Amino acid sequence: MLLAAGSPGIAADPAPIPAAGQAAAPADLRLALLAIRINGIDQPDPVWVLYDADALYVTGDAARAWRLVLKEDDTRLFEGETYLRLDTAEGLVAGLDDATQTLSITAPAALFMPSSALLSGRTDGPMTRSGIGGFLNYDLSAQTASGASSLDGLFELGAFSGAGTMGTGFIAGTGNSGDGRRSLVRLDTNWTIDDPARLRSLRIGDGVTRGSTGTGALRFAGLQLATNFATQPGYLTMALPTLNGSAAVPSVVDLYVNNILQNRQTVASGPFALTDVPVVNGSGDIQLVVRDALGRETRVTQSYYAAPQILRRGLHDFSYEIGVLGAISRGRASTMARRSCRRRIAMA
Repeated sequence: MLLAAGSPGIAADPAPIPAAGQAAAPADLRLALLAIRINGIDQPDPVWVLYDADALYVTGDAARAWRLVLKEDDTRLFEGETYLRLDTAEGLVAGLDDATQTLSITAPAALFMPSSALLSGRTDGPMTRSGIGGFLNYDLSAQTASGASSLDGLFELGAFSGAGTMGTGFIAGTGNSGDGRRSLVRLDTNWTIDDPARLRSLRIGDGVTRGSTGTGALRFAGLQLATNFATQPGYLTMALPTLNGSAAVPSVVDLYVNNILQNRQTVASGPFALTDVPVVNGSGDIQLVVRDALGRETRVTQSYYAAPQILRRGLHDFSYEIGVLGAISRGRASTMARRSCRRRIAMA
């Protein structure tokens, strides 16, 4: 039974609120500033509570501060403020202790707003505009045997600006001493335009098609538009596990991967999700330990499998090529157009 402040015969323990019935007329409602205790945890600030013998109402701001999800089909307007009925939520029990002016609320975890924590620590930093410059990479090899010597080198020469990167590679060598032969073989020459915001690159010139399952790679000259995750170093493409749980009161969650503590999080009351759990490739076990303020523990163990070939949800790995194949037959170049695609589609 809900009793108003100052009523005789008030019990020391909170009394449960009766089942919801017809709301009383606004003239019968009373307003009181009460201390709040939710699932045994005292809240830092008192709130205004509108009540009568059959119903309890609190403001929407108070419910959001407690992270409680209340129905909005039964409200009261009092002195310009909208109040939501508290005791109609399924599974919620509320009681008023007039001796301490405390409203005690017991609610299941499902009535609280869900929360989530991202464990991968991914951050997308701002892009820096490229300057103007050039580079020369080289790899030299010298050898001598039986009076013969040779000097060979692999070179890559390029220039870059905000418009892209132009580069070419070639092999140069002197051959064996005494034969007078020199060699110079050009490798790939292309112009590459990177688009880090969209994780893709456009390549014009020489290139190699992206092989897929059951098909090989081809060397060609032409255009290639393809996903390039390397434009954002450290970007996670692999699908990582997500663990879900719930806590009736604020708790500490310990996350173990293959019996090794990987993370410790403080979670609020209600359902929670730990996304992008850091794991190693292959199969293993994840254990979630939820510990509340009273030391009560709940343990959940789940198996997982992770591999680089499994993309994160929503990622699209593609490559579109059109051009001329490297092989020439009967004086005519063979044209080609090719597409490879790999996508992770979000499943319900």
